[in-house]
Amino acid sequence: MFSQDFKAHKKQVIQELEQAFDLDQGTRKEFNDCVSASGMKHPECVRKRLAMVRQDSINQQIVSKVLDRYGWPPAGQITEKAGKAIFYVIQHAPLAFQLKYAGLVDTAFKRKAIIPLEYAFFIDRLRTKQGMAQLYGTQHEMDNLGNRYLYPVKNWYEVNTLRQQYGIPPLDLNETPEYRQYPKVFQNDTVVLIGHIYKDANTPIPDAAVVMDSVVLGKSNDSGFFIVCIPKKKDEDVFITIRPDADKPEGVRQAIRGSKEFYHIYVQFK
Repeated sequence: MFSQDFKAHKKQVIQELEQAFDLDQGTRKEFNDCVSASGMKHPECVRKRLAMVRQDSINQQIVSKVLDRYGWPPAGQITEKAGKAIFYVIQHAPLAFQLKYAGLVDTAFKRKAIIPLEYAFFIDRLRTKQGMAQLYGTQHEMDNLGNRYLYPVKNWYEVNTLRQQYGIPPLDLNETPEYRQYPKVFQNDTVVLIGHIYKDANTPIPDAAVVMDSVVLGKSNDSGFFIVCIPKKKDEDVFITIRPDADKPEGVRQAIRGSKEFYHIYVQFK
C-alpha cells in the first residue's frame, strides 16, 4: 500500500505535476514553432530556448521533491498526465538528474507506468549523453550550424528488431545516411567523431581536414559537418588535427580520451 503521507497530499501533488507537464510541453512547442518559422539562430528563438531551460529547472525541482519523498507513485494513485509529467521532466533534464532517477525509471517501466516507446527514448538519451551508441535509434541532434543528424547506433543489424519490440516504426535504412557513415556494429577498436567546424558567427567551414598520423581521414562538408571513424581502443589516448585548409599544415590538435563510443568535435576558427 502506498504511503499515507502521499495520500494526504495527493491532490496537491497531482496538481503540481500536471501543471509541470503543461509547462514542459508548452515551452517546447513555442520553441519548436519558432525554430520552424525563423531558424534556431533567430533572437526570438534564442529567448524561447532560454525560457524553456529555466522552466525545465523549475519542473525538476517539483519532480525531485515528489520522487525524493514518495518514490514513483503507482499509476493507480496519480493521473496519467501527472505520471507523464514525471517521465518527461526527467527525459528533458541534464544527465546528472537523469542518472539520479534512472533506477526509478526502470522500476516504473517494469510496473508498466511507462510505455515501452517512452522507455526506449529514455535509454537512448541516457546513453547518447554519455557518448555511448544508442540501442533503438530514437535520438537525433541539431548542431549550432543547423546540421541535423542521428546519433550512432550500437548495432544496425538489430535496431529495427528492437524498435518493433518497443512499438517504434522501423528505420528506413535506405533513407538514413548515417547507416552508411557509422560502424554497422560498435566494437572496442573504433570510435566515431562527429565534427562541427566553423568561423565566427557560426559560419561553416567546408573541406576542413581531419588528420591522424599524417593521414587525412575525412573532410567537413559544405555545412562544416563531418562523421569520421578512427581506430581507438578503450581508454587509449589518440590525437587528431583539424586543418581548416587541407593543403596547409596549420590546424587545431585535439586529444580523444576516455572510453566513449563517439565524440563531438567542435572547432571554431577565426
